[in-house]
Amino acid sequence: MPLQYDPPERCLLVQAAIWFEGGPLPMPDDVFVSAPATIRSDSAQLRELFLALKLHDCRLKGNLSVEFQYLDVTDYDGAFMRRQRMGHPCAPPLLMSKNRAIDEIHLSLNAIDFAKNSLAVEPSCLDISELDTIAYHEKQYAARGTVEVYADFLNITVDFEKLQQALDKGDSPQSKQQSKIAGQTKCQNWLLGLMMEGGEPKGKKNNYFLEAKAKFNVSRRGFDRAWSNAIDESGNARWSTAGRKKS
Repeated sequence: MPLQYDPPERCLLVQAAIWFEGGPLPMPDDVFVSAPATIRSDSAQLRELFLALKLHDCRLKGNLSVEFQYLDVTDYDGAFMRRQRMGHPCAPPLLMSKNRAIDEIHLSLNAIDFAKNSLAVEPSCLDISELDTIAYHEKQYAARGTVEVYADFLNITVDFEKLQQALDKGDSPQSKQQSKIAGQTKCQNWLLGLMMEGGEPKGKKNNYFLEAKAKFNVSRRGFDRAWSNAIDESGNARWSTAGRKKS
């Protein structure tokens, strides 16, 4: 995917998602501000982007934040923020570290939020030093009621050079679609050349498909489409009966 701008060293996850779908990077402010509203968490593009991030070690970083949620508060006062998470009050978030590298063990498609640049993680999978800090604060808050711990990486950024390498290797939806179209076009031109010779097919249609698959990496559906288009363009109707049983 060619760039129209000087690439940044790192970009936000939401910027990577938009760029992956064919948008500009760096992007105009109006595009960036409206980005969260345009991103669908269930889109095929984001699943492809997630795989690219994971397969090519795109070096995600983020700010590790931990929240302590009260499930039942028996001694609540104004010392704690009245933030709501799942309908329960939370203590102020604890910023554990800034710009921390995100281990691959934390990467899960269901836990990542591209629009919010965030990733929910299982606290028990964090480093020992971080677990000790969490345990200390959890003990302090537990005196006020039952506490549940939530951990998130916020403001996630991506190594842009690694991301671009992933796309250059053909992992983006755009490059895959272009490769598919190119294969079908080459297959159709090849079939057209054979049909324009005016003769009948020398074998079954499936044999031509196997040869085309080896030559052009074309799918069965793409081959059938190329076959039909070549027949129409050449006007050689005798190829439409290839592979049919003679009555």
